[in-house]
Amino acid sequence: MVIRIRDIDPAFATQILPLGVKACSQCAACTGSCPVALTGPLRIRKLMRQAQFGLRDKILQSDVLWTCTMCNECFERCPKAVDIPKVILTLRNLAVERGLAPKAVMQAESSVMNLRNLFGANPSIREFRLKKLTKFYPQMIQAKIDEKADIVYWVGCIASYFGRIQGVPYAIASILNHVGENWTLLNEEWCCGRPLALSGVIGDYAKIAEHNVRVVEALGVRRLVTGCPGCMLAFKNDYPKILNRELNFEVIHFTQLLDQYVSKGMLASKKLVGRVVYHDPCELGRLGGIFKEPRNILERFVTRVVESKENLRNSRCCGAGGFVRGINSSLAESLALARLKTLLETDAELIVTACPGCEQNLKDAALKQKVGVQVLDVAELVARQLGLL
Repeated sequence: MVIRIRDIDPAFATQILPLGVKACSQCAACTGSCPVALTGPLRIRKLMRQAQFGLRDKILQSDVLWTCTMCNECFERCPKAVDIPKVILTLRNLAVERGLAPKAVMQAESSVMNLRNLFGANPSIREFRLKKLTKFYPQMIQAKIDEKADIVYWVGCIASYFGRIQGVPYAIASILNHVGENWTLLNEEWCCGRPLALSGVIGDYAKIAEHNVRVVEALGVRRLVTGCPGCMLAFKNDYPKILNRELNFEVIHFTQLLDQYVSKGMLASKKLVGRVVYHDPCELGRLGGIFKEPRNILERFVTRVVESKENLRNSRCCGAGGFVRGINSSLAESLALARLKTLLETDAELIVTACPGCEQNLKDAALKQKVGVQVLDVAELVARQLGLL
């Protein structure tokens, strides 16, 4: 790497070094563990070196900065415990402040703040699916909207707006009804804001957090349940820090609730005969610490659960995180194809995950490869076995 004196910005280096960049010893453990490095242009070791030397413009003007999926695997492997995702997030934020973010990031910000979702979709689509499509799914007829309840089901953007993922909210709703939960949905559910924040757009995060927490607390619920790991982390980890207070409700992922139902013997069903492999979502597993619950559920509903060689904390990112799919869809596809390959090596007949983003990306990869394997959410598998879908 050639470094010219005129490219060095001492003030920038002073701003970045306190994040732990100085501790980087250039061992390359990060690059060796990075899923993007295997299929794309990201070389974390090089990025850290550029940061150490204060090469501001070279970093902030590079498209490479936006290829990180924020999967956190580099942080897990770093022997110096450098919080590399935090460094990249800070760099992205600096790029946003200087107007150097990709167009897709700024479009997403406008969409979230004006249409309350990431995708530029008309909010009436979500309302239509919540209210009108109930006639096709009798289990949803009992769904309350904006009413006092014990549980609020937070659907999330992907499950609300993408038709191919509609099975997830219908499965979760049907199971909640099946066990007799007192639950409700929200009309005023905004995007959780986490994908924007991971893209470096943090200025709007407080406004989003304030709104989402306010509408949930107004319902007096004990629990917020979501099928989206990103939404879970937003409410559980990010919002309390942003608002500087504890929330008045518990935040859990649906697999945690489903595991409780299973342990209490509340879900009676025959087992699905076949080989099933579980893909650990990065935000649910490495970042959320939820590994055993999905597996407990699968052991109850499937005759044989097999494991990928890249599983648990070592699970390989499918490319759906860090808003990479929105910025660079071809890179997200490459990552999904690579992950699909390792999952298919198990000879599984069904791939199961617990993240709508992962399900969407892996479904696209399976379609691209023209393989017959089906990709489902844990909730969808359970609902099918219970005869609810």
